[in-house]
Amino acid sequence: MANLREKHLAFRHFFVHTYSFLLDERESKLLVDDVSATYRTFE
Repeated sequence: MANLREKHLAFRHFFVHTYSFLLDERESKLLVDDVSATYRTFE
């Protein structure tokens, strides 16, 4: 779970700080597709 959290935090950091051109679309899709399950984990 910690690894997944770190991936989401890294995604958020890159997105917020406009480094989005460096993001890997495939990695981002995996994180976005699973965001509901991740949210439920931290509720």
